[in-house]
Amino acid sequence: MLGPTLFTLYANDLPGAITTGTVYMYVDDTTIFCITETVDKVAEQLNKALKELNIWCQENSLVPHPTKYEGMILKRSKFIGPLPSLRLGNNVVKWVTDTRLIGVTLDHELT
Repeated sequence: MLGPTLFTLYANDLPGAITTGTVYMYVDDTTIFCITETVDKVAEQLNKALKELNIWCQENSLVPHPTKYEGMILKRSKFIGPLPSLRLGNNVVKWVTDTRLIGVTLDHELT
């Protein structure tokens, strides 16, 4: 297993490999986000970014852990309806309404 510093050096080129979304990395946590007008467009862009991430992982012999990734829609108004699916490789990304990110709890409501 790689230590945090070695992992950071190893994965340093990841943000350049994701052209569809914005990538933030902190130690071994990676967050990809997209901002658009509709939920469908967000899902479309995120799926493109996840495809780019999957290619980068394959090229660098890394395997994302399926239980560790999740998707969240941040929106000012209520969203009613099914969320489009997100996929990373052969795995479906789980949609959540709250999560912890670097010790901070985020929820989907921007009120």
